[in-house]
Amino acid sequence: MTLIATIRKTARGTLVAAAIAPLIAVETASAQYLEDDGMIAIEIEDKGPNGWASPGSPSGFSGDGFLRWNGPNYFNSPGNAVLTYQILASNPGEYIVRLRNRHDDPDPTMENDTWIRMNNGPWIKMFSNNPSTPGNWNWESRFELPGPSYTDARFDLNSGLNTLQFSARSQGFMMDRVHLFLPGTQGGTSLATPLSASFIGENYCAPATLNSGGDSARLSAVGFEDLGANDLRLRAGRLPLGALGMVLASQTQGSTPRAGGSQGTLCLDGSVLRMESTLFNSGTSGFRELEVDLNSFPPPYNGAVLAGQTWNFQVWFRDANPQPTSNFSNATSVTFE
Repeated sequence: MTLIATIRKTARGTLVAAAIAPLIAVETASAQYLEDDGMIAIEIEDKGPNGWASPGSPSGFSGDGFLRWNGPNYFNSPGNAVLTYQILASNPGEYIVRLRNRHDDPDPTMENDTWIRMNNGPWIKMFSNNPSTPGNWNWESRFELPGPSYTDARFDLNSGLNTLQFSARSQGFMMDRVHLFLPGTQGGTSLATPLSASFIGENYCAPATLNSGGDSARLSAVGFEDLGANDLRLRAGRLPLGALGMVLASQTQGSTPRAGGSQGTLCLDGSVLRMESTLFNSGTSGFRELEVDLNSFPPPYNGAVLAGQTWNFQVWFRDANPQPTSNFSNATSVTFE
């Protein structure tokens, strides 16, 4: 059955329920963490160690571990052992910064700070020196500005790509997790706050064939490679307006121009699954984010994705160029853990 016939058969009953509301379509390969409803939550060890130690104790850390600076003090020379975290924000504004940290010297003013900056701005000393913090994981996070003056830790985030960086300062300082959040956002200092999703996988078979909108449809994967999260979202953009389509999936890559009479190239091979639960209409934006349930892939696979498997995804959509036909996006490949 052709894509057009499949859509005509299915659309009457399920199209409205299956269409996913459009989001802000920002296409970038370099953004690692996605702000969600005014919150960004990152495990520090994601981008380490880069000169930092990654010990297994003291206990009480979140995620897979934490980072500790065991090198020399850099009180007057930031820019050493830099950790970089790129953030894609759709809600700009002044974000509160909370770093879950630890310093074990009984003197709360020792081993208690790091350098931090946003978007290549000046390096700022961020510290934690409440008398109750030594020997405990804590969220105290303040800035020391020239003067000196001491302020709450906050940064302005732009709409789009932002770059957060840490640099070693005090020997013995430990960092576990960082949260950035707009005032009023819940979960600012809670380990129950979900970690921020990232762009995952690798795109291939790009650019796709031009469609009737005069552009090549783009596909990228967002979420977590860890199957325990069951979080895979496929972002399809630069589609013709009002186009009907769905996600295809296969464990095999391929290249078949004009597959099934399409004007585009099918970049999958082998057993190709039609993910009819993702059936969508591109609406007035030409962009959709599509959720894929990793626990229930359709026949002929008919089951859950397994750790170690690599799956390839592509969007197949209705087009008119100028006669009714179909077309494809690029493809993206994700290996799950």
